[in-house]
Amino acid sequence: MFQIDLVAHLPVGTILEDHPTVFFNVTFKHNSPSSIYNNLTERNFESYLSNDADGLLSEVGPKAQAFLVSNVAKSNGEVDWPDLRFAWEETQVDSSNGITVTRMGMVLGRPSSSGSLKLDTDAYLRGERRNFKLCLIDYNLLGNNSDQLRLIDGMFEFNYCEAN
Repeated sequence: MFQIDLVAHLPVGTILEDHPTVFFNVTFKHNSPSSIYNNLTERNFESYLSNDADGLLSEVGPKAQAFLVSNVAKSNGEVDWPDLRFAWEETQVDSSNGITVTRMGMVLGRPSSSGSLKLDTDAYLRGERRNFKLCLIDYNLLGNNSDQLRLIDGMFEFNYCEAN
């Protein structure tokens, strides 16, 4: 067994961060039986198949995003540092009835919450190799109340924009 001297004891796995997201669907009804987003043609499909199912099959057009400063960040004096991202994630088109469903999301850009990753090295040394026995992940998403308030604020901002 190798003996490696400890240089520094660092808190590995104690600052696990992710970007909590609230997804929602918005449905649009349009007059024509097709959509500008629906460009899956026979020619595109044949080209896709002839390239080993690689490349452009269909596209949904430009995906939009916006960066927002929540009221929580504003109250902390962070007016020039956005903490939310509004994302237009994907679009599904049903051209038979003129309906377009778009998936959108409000993403927390600078979470205050952090989780942890812990490894059971004793179990590993005993021969355990099943990941769920060796690793405990606590994401602690929205563990900090300000993260919850910022996401809720972002959803209210979106609803305000949608209503006007």
